[in-house]
Amino acid sequence: MEPNKETYENKGIVKVYKNALYLDRAELVLLCKLDDKLKSMRMLDIGVGGGRTTCFFASRVASYTGIDYSESMIKACKERFPKEKFLICDVRNMDVFDDNSFDLVLFSFNGLDYLPHEDRLKALKEIKRVCRQEGIFFFSSHNLKHIDEAFRFKWSISLILTLSNIRKYILLRMKNNKKRLMNMKYAIVIDGTHNFKIATHYILADEQVNQLSDLGFKNIKIFSSIHGLEMENNFYNTKEPWLYYLCTK
Repeated sequence: MEPNKETYENKGIVKVYKNALYLDRAELVLLCKLDDKLKSMRMLDIGVGGGRTTCFFASRVASYTGIDYSESMIKACKERFPKEKFLICDVRNMDVFDDNSFDLVLFSFNGLDYLPHEDRLKALKEIKRVCRQEGIFFFSSHNLKHIDEAFRFKWSISLILTLSNIRKYILLRMKNNKKRLMNMKYAIVIDGTHNFKIATHYILADEQVNQLSDLGFKNIKIFSSIHGLEMENNFYNTKEPWLYYLCTK
């Protein structure tokens, strides 16, 4: 089993995800932006985890399907939302769905970033295939410009937290070459997620825009992970930890 996937089968991690019940600010903006359009939309919620986004979207759309490659996560979703449709499915191969099946595809919580680069491109192609013409794709992704901030040591008045930060600071530098990362357009980073068990894909905003454009996505917009609003001209140098991307097929 892939190391990242194995982590998402862990009972303790599944329990944390199962208890999550919130939307990020950018997701709330999406919800408001689509408003009454949702009631006629067929939605695919990819990397649904423990169902964090389900209760906010499922009741508002014409049809809802949540997928995850973790069997344990899907089991948790079915227990939490027994009336909704959930499938064990890997975004890299969604043959279970026909072309042009969905009006809205959501891949939240940076789920796309837990795939290797080539698999990530494969996933984006599959998402484009199942999305109908003019359908909406909305996802978040880690921002490579954040690396400098992520690798900075953080002091705390709490001795325990300071010791924890020292450990993280040392491990970040042991497991990553910061100088090399600062000169790349995208990179796989061991950033401390789930106690350094997860490899995470980071990408520059302009590189992600170019990637989406090359794959045939249109009307690409970027939203802040901090305040949730659209970033029109200032996203290239932002050091926010991750960004949200909205585009159409």
